Amino acid sequence: MRCYLCPLPIHVPRLLMLLFLLLLFVVAVAAAVVVAVAAAVVAVAAVVAAGETVVAAEVDAEIAVAAEVDAAAAFGNEFEVVETFV
Repeated sequence: MRCYLCPLPIHVPRLLMLLFLLLLFVVAVAAAVVVAVAAAVVAVAAVVAAGETVVAAEVDAEIAVAAEVDAAAAFGNEFEVVETFV
């Protein structure tokens, strides 16, 4: 059986259509993988940024405690600093 619009056999356009649909499926899967990887990178970056914020806050707290101890020592008041870790 032949196609009336082209000299190719009728199964060739169907095969080309199936190959095109397969190509579209592969492109869609690749795009989904790219989006998933990008979302994972953004999530990891957010966790790292949050961790850096926590570390910076802990360092600031340690600096504040050290400044209080230094200020107390300057006035001759000695006291024991007890740190609690949660």
